[in-house]
Amino acid sequence: MQTNLSPSWDLLSVMLYVFLGYVGACAIKKSKRKSYVLFRRRGNRIYADLPYLLWWCSWTFVAAFRFVNKNGLGGTDAYTYASYFKICDGSAFEDSAFVLQYAEHYEILYKLLNKAIRPFTDNHQVLFLLVYGFIVWTYQKVIRCFSYENIYAAPFIALFFVYLRSFNTLRTELSAAFILLMVLSLYKDKYGSAMILGIMAIGMQITSALYCLLIPFHYWCRKGKLNTYKVIIMVALSSLTGKAAQILMTGSIGRALGHQYFSYAGHNIGHSFFENFWKIAFGQLLIGLLILAFDRKLKRKMSENGEFAASLQFVREVCLFDVITIPITFILDIWRGYEYLYIMRLLMWSYVTCVFLKGKKSDVRHVVCAVEVVMFTAWLVFRIVKTWEQSGYMPYMLSVFQ
Repeated sequence: MQTNLSPSWDLLSVMLYVFLGYVGACAIKKSKRKSYVLFRRRGNRIYADLPYLLWWCSWTFVAAFRFVNKNGLGGTDAYTYASYFKICDGSAFEDSAFVLQYAEHYEILYKLLNKAIRPFTDNHQVLFLLVYGFIVWTYQKVIRCFSYENIYAAPFIALFFVYLRSFNTLRTELSAAFILLMVLSLYKDKYGSAMILGIMAIGMQITSALYCLLIPFHYWCRKGKLNTYKVIIMVALSSLTGKAAQILMTGSIGRALGHQYFSYAGHNIGHSFFENFWKIAFGQLLIGLLILAFDRKLKRKMSENGEFAASLQFVREVCLFDVITIPITFILDIWRGYEYLYIMRLLMWSYVTCVFLKGKKSDVRHVVCAVEVVMFTAWLVFRIVKTWEQSGYMPYMLSVFQ
């Protein structure tokens, strides 16, 4: 086994990741809108949604069976996740002390998940198969819920980037999957199940607590319309809340939660948002500006009756909540915060495209769609190029070739 391999630039890996981005976007475009995600049973027959099935299999296989090693190949933290699974039952190997020390900050529910699967196998690829399969299924369930006829799928090319991030930030993406299921429950006004899913998300990654605030936010939005002035006021309140939380987290509470959270909370003290963090929050800022630019058209569409109007209103609400959280994520250095509602921002792009192109000539629609394909492909490549070195997901290697 080539355990001495280290992350390095690899054009073929970039091409593979872009191709997988297209697999997901094409599945969304080609699949007919149905109430089920992958399979359904009618009588004695089982029907499969082939585009979604191909999407699920390709993304899950690539993630679950990738090569990982101690040098960070396959994801900087992937080796410790794989190793922790092997030793979570008390087994030992040469790196046990290092892995156990690193895993001290793992949340309780993630540890229980490992311990529940470990009696059946010591192969971490089984854990990866279940976790990544669940994440992809969650993406598909969200898009199924908010999709519309003849959906504009170009924005979803970029969805593979946040999935690729899970090669490194596995617990974050797993907790984000529970947050997305919580979002679906909120859309259906199922507050009880939303709270349960929120608690499960926190059990996977404690920073998910911030996104559980979407529950009271949604309840408040039902009482009145969310306008620009209210958003500005809530951004200001978010800044004050972030400062108060920072004081608590850099004190005894932060020490009680662990050194990592204590360190994160104090990292941005004395730093400006415009030094570096604006780059991390760029996607959130951009979607906020997009909503602002097209708000009149969006509100006219939301005033109509029908499922599209209701979905648009809810997705807009979630994206504005995402914008409101930016000050808190900056102050507390929750730099992975942009990953949680990433797919909802892509949905917003798709909705805005649909509203903007309504009534336009087919030539105009084709040009705009072509521009979006180029734009989101470029964005996916750009983000891969900018993050691969610290994240370790190049070169891609299948574990069967170790």
